Amino acid sequence: MTGRISLVASLLLLVLACSLPVWAQVQEPLVAEPAAEAAEVLAPAPAVILPAPPQAVVASDTSSDGGGSITLVITPSLDEERSDDPVVSYEVLRAACRPEEFKSVGQASAWLLDKHATKARRAPSVSIVDSDCKDGVDYFYQVVSIAKSGRRSEPLPTEAVQSAPQWFAFNKLNLFVIAAVISLAIIFFIESIKRGKKPLDRKSVV
Repeated sequence: MTGRISLVASLLLLVLACSLPVWAQVQEPLVAEPAAEAAEVLAPAPAVILPAPPQAVVASDTSSDGGGSITLVITPSLDEERSDDPVVSYEVLRAACRPEEFKSVGQASAWLLDKHATKARRAPSVSIVDSDCKDGVDYFYQVVSIAKSGRRSEPLPTEAVQSAPQWFAFNKLNLFVIAAVISLAIIFFIESIKRGKKPLDRKSVV
């Protein structure tokens, strides 16, 4: 009788010993799943890479004009050369004073077309003229690079600048020189007649 009890006890211990690994394998995922979910929640989102802003921006009063305009010259962004998502244009924002919200006043492409409008090339610099200014007012500008995907860079600000009328249009200097030469020739011709000199006659020379 005692032998049978010992045999039964041994079988029970054997069954219990065999079932423990199986029970542990069944229970292990239930403990690990919450940790995996927590790791997924805490995982940082991939960083969004913004395009680089322009290298430099110079804002100045437009020369040789009647006032009311400011010209911005933009040195292109280094990301114009990117192959995956290059910068394709620039947007100009303006405010009359720093606390005021900046508003868009213009946009320019980073590409130039040749005279036949058949081939595009990158511009060494980009110029934008803001022709809606009041003379004597401080204006602040920001320029933003815009990538092909539509992503925008951080704005690059400028110092305050004012527009003013110009007394002399240097871009028309050649016309002034021609007019001066013609005027001097007319004056010389009139003075010659007053002194009694006859104007040059081809027949008398012949």
